[in-house]
Amino acid sequence: MAQLEGFVNVGDEDKVGLLRKSLYGLKQSPKQWYLRFDEFMVRNGFSQSNFDSCVYVKWVDGSGIFLLLYVDDMLIALKNKNEIHIVKRILESVFEMKDMGTAKKILGMEITRDRRRGELFVSQGGYLRKGVVKFGMSESKVVQTSLAAHFKLFVSMSPKTEEGRASMKRIPYASAVGVSCAITTGSCTGSSTTEAEDIATTEVVKESRWLKGLIHELGIVQNEVELFCDNQSAIHLTKNEMFLERTKHIDVKLHFIRDVVAEGSVVVEKMHTDENPADMATKAVTGIKFRHCCDLINVAKLSN
Repeated sequence: MAQLEGFVNVGDEDKVGLLRKSLYGLKQSPKQWYLRFDEFMVRNGFSQSNFDSCVYVKWVDGSGIFLLLYVDDMLIALKNKNEIHIVKRILESVFEMKDMGTAKKILGMEITRDRRRGELFVSQGGYLRKGVVKFGMSESKVVQTSLAAHFKLFVSMSPKTEEGRASMKRIPYASAVGVSCAITTGSCTGSSTTEAEDIATTEVVKESRWLKGLIHELGIVQNEVELFCDNQSAIHLTKNEMFLERTKHIDVKLHFIRDVVAEGSVVVEKMHTDENPADMATKAVTGIKFRHCCDLINVAKLSN
């Protein structure tokens, strides 16, 4: 590292210092911290997950101890409370830590428990409220859906002049929608509906295989993943290798899903459009349909 201001040796101005200990704020610090923590965890009997390098697992008498680390935020999960205190004492013997007690928040996600009913909820209410304030919508009228079901957008409605585009940029809601679209839009495009569905299905299969492997390391065994698709042609394509003129252009790399389906680790089923929860993120739906879609993916409104 460069010599510190005020501590430059006369005659050695062109020399640099040898860093013997990583300091907070340096580019090397995150890596050095991770290597130090990883070495400590492995030495104490923990195994690093093959599917997420921030997850450590240790099995004691058939019971799992799970530790999740993100930079300097840590979450410990296990059934035995006494074991939790033991793990904390081991960590505190080496690292300077602050015990926050029962987990209530991690990485911007709030954790709520209903111990009587045995239920656990994860929400991002605080994050969403900050977004509403940021885009000047804290005083906006509450509606059931972000876009009325009868409302349709057309390219012709876009601003045609530089003045119109400049005016549109000053509308906070437009910026919020733009951020959302940038996050959810994929990097691939298909030249047909079937190809687009095949691309989406392939990405979901890859994600499901990763999740299946991760939860297997956490002690949860799932024999097969049930994947739902609302496009019959795409479903047939995952099960039938028959060459078709209309699908020959589809990238060969997408067809690995056939092998996955053939081996039985993934089952692709048809989903009726009325029961497709993805519609609430891709279409303008009624309030009733929006609520139904939320119910399908277990999204509930938490009471204060």
